[in-house]
Amino acid sequence: KLFSLPQDRLPVILAKEIINKRIYWYQEWVKLGRKCGITVDLRIEERERVADQLRSVVEGLRTAWRADCVGRARTSLYNSQYLTLNIDLGDRSFLTDNTDICIISWAIKARAELVDL
Repeated sequence: KLFSLPQDRLPVILAKEIINKRIYWYQEWVKLGRKCGITVDLRIEERERVADQLRSVVEGLRTAWRADCVGRARTSLYNSQYLTLNIDLGDRSFLTDNTDICIISWAIKARAELVDL
């Protein structure tokens, strides 16, 4: 989005300097890429490759975060209900616009333990 601006605009000039000097947010993207095993090089001229790299980093971080959460739930010592979690819920179709609001309400109440039994 930034590089679609005219080349003489200040944001474009600043971004190019940050990329050339490898400082600030460029350095942070490289660190995030390293966390998920993706090489981030924003100095390349092809915008599509840069966009693909950034998308890959975001997807890798999302996958790593989910794996970490699942791992912590599976190894929980004090909360045994985490061991019974169904990790493969799919798209959680009960929370879509196609579902009756009453069903959504009961699902949320049940998950939050707000149902008076």
